[in-house]
Amino acid sequence: MVYPEGHRNYGSDKPLSLKKGMIRYAYERGMKVQIVISIGNDSIMNESTLTCSFEGVTIVSHIGDVIDPTTYKSIEEFYEDICKMFERDYKITQTNFNNYNNIKN
Repeated sequence: MVYPEGHRNYGSDKPLSLKKGMIRYAYERGMKVQIVISIGNDSIMNESTLTCSFEGVTIVSHIGDVIDPTTYKSIEEFYEDICKMFERDYKITQTNFNNYNNIKN
């Protein structure tokens, strides 16, 4: 499991840009990629304040499709497609997280 964003994204409803290093690594080796997004994790362990809490925490995850790099003609095409899927999957996860919190409240 790798985090191609580079680091966590605190308090934003938009994902950070993906870096190419691990995506290039997977492409060059023909390794399949799967996007997994979780929202709400920083509510459990906040590295900024060095606190942990499980009370009232909601975490919503989304597991995307498996992406086979051998079906792409170039690293650029592969990277561009992953970025589009990542943004789409992030929006799905964010919507599900917001919908759950609206029902809960």
